[in-house]
Amino acid sequence: MVSMSSDVTFPEKKEQLQDKVVTKKGLRVAFFSSLPADMGSGCEHLIYDTAKALIARGHDARIYLMTRGKEENKPSFVHQIPTVPFERAVAKRLARLTGINDMFFPSTVLLRFGPWLSSADIWHFHNLHANYISLPLLGLLSWTKRIIISPVDQYLSTGYCPYTIDCTRYRDGCGSCPRLAEPYPGISRDTTHFLWKVKRLFFRKSNVGMLFHTRALAAHYAETFVGCRPSRTIHYGIDVNEYRIISRSACSVKLGISQSSRFVVGLFHSDITDPRKGILPLVKALSDLSDRLSDSIHLLVVGHGSYAVRATASLNLQVTSLPFIKDPQQLAAALNLCDVLLYPTRAENLSLTCLSALACGVPVITYDVGGQSEAVLDGVNGFVVPVNDSGAMLEALTRMVLNPQLCRQLSEGARRTAEEGFDFDRYIDDLITYYNEQVRTSIPLR
Repeated sequence: MVSMSSDVTFPEKKEQLQDKVVTKKGLRVAFFSSLPADMGSGCEHLIYDTAKALIARGHDARIYLMTRGKEENKPSFVHQIPTVPFERAVAKRLARLTGINDMFFPSTVLLRFGPWLSSADIWHFHNLHANYISLPLLGLLSWTKRIIISPVDQYLSTGYCPYTIDCTRYRDGCGSCPRLAEPYPGISRDTTHFLWKVKRLFFRKSNVGMLFHTRALAAHYAETFVGCRPSRTIHYGIDVNEYRIISRSACSVKLGISQSSRFVVGLFHSDITDPRKGILPLVKALSDLSDRLSDSIHLLVVGHGSYAVRATASLNLQVTSLPFIKDPQQLAAALNLCDVLLYPTRAENLSLTCLSALACGVPVITYDVGGQSEAVLDGVNGFVVPVNDSGAMLEALTRMVLNPQLCRQLSEGARRTAEEGFDFDRYIDDLITYYNEQVRTSIPLR
């Protein structure tokens, strides 16, 4: 005799069984990105770590890159995107002549005919503003392959710029762009209105799915033409076993630097001189603050261009400069030497450096931009202050310098936040569930 309870739960059991079937045979996931991990920053490292984690769980994951890296021991799952002979040189020349990016890449069609790629369950694209994919052709391919795009910034909703910051021209179609001189991603003339229309057509006519890593970025895209596409938000994570609290003496030995007796303020970024990150303008204010606090502050600066801070800081402000750190263990050691991480960015999705700091028990003080406040909780694991309000940032820092008990509480909250909300294993669990849903419910024609 079958009970009513069994009848009600039967569809759910069938769905769970389908999930197990998909998982048992293993997913085939192709990731696409512009740079290898040895040349990129947090985004590229995240892709590598994600592929490794999927492989460790019995899935088949491969990464296809635009740029050939200099890795001495390149992982076997990393491959080069197939290209037409001389395509890169021709595309670069055409982009310079016309001002049109992300268009002249016929090799995009070749992806559909690769032996492994043609049988992959998911094509997952990152960082599409690196001039290696034709958006119109990718839109056509999305009707024969399940394609997911996970933007790391706002580029796909604008005619040109990765971050709109205080500009709203993207709402009306761009054009007359005031930021053409910015070097990244690069544009030779103002074709921003045309490119905006191309992107709008791409999302209206394609069959791509959108995966966001912060609620803030998802909300931004939902208010643009990209909002017509189905989307999901999954916070990415970091390895809380690799990024953990470590004794400062061990960290000093590992990095070969002296342990400071002062309150150590961390300034970390891949490019310290990047104007968007707002680090150099803050150094002068930190020098003045250190003078007022009886020279009790020590700066630990990590990243490309870190030595530029020495030219800005006063003689009384102690500064230790380290180059950009790629190795996770060394980065964890550097973070553990800090009492706080200052992150004065003017625009951001959600900084992996900030997540790594939280996992190391290091409180973070950041501007309220992008998804930063989704991880940095004001008064719990750090402080979130209004964007460009350096005075509020230094006021929060002063509170910490003068209150060791507050620092301990924030440090405990930092580690707890990373463990409970941003564990990398949880991210992989959620990602696999999402992939399985896409494969099961939205299989395109092959």
